[in-house]
Amino acid sequence: MTLGPAGNLAFKEARYPEAVKHYSEALKRGPPGVNPEAHKLFSNRAACYTKLGAWDAGIKVGNLTVSTWATAQVCGIRRRLDGMCFG
Repeated sequence: MTLGPAGNLAFKEARYPEAVKHYSEALKRGPPGVNPEAHKLFSNRAACYTKLGAWDAGIKVGNLTVSTWATAQVCGIRRRLDGMCFG
């Protein structure tokens, strides 16, 4: 089982500290610019922190979710535009 789905299973079973570890390890596999799933992993990790009552950590990671999702969207738009212009 890969780290993202392992984190999801741990989350469903209320094993939040374990889920955080899985999501964190999955994020180490590539920077957000390379990992198209980064925003989902950050979001899931933020959900774990809120379940644990670690509100400050949840907010901090939640902000990373927004910034990585926005970056991914901009990169996707640029790739499509490059394809239209240069493809």
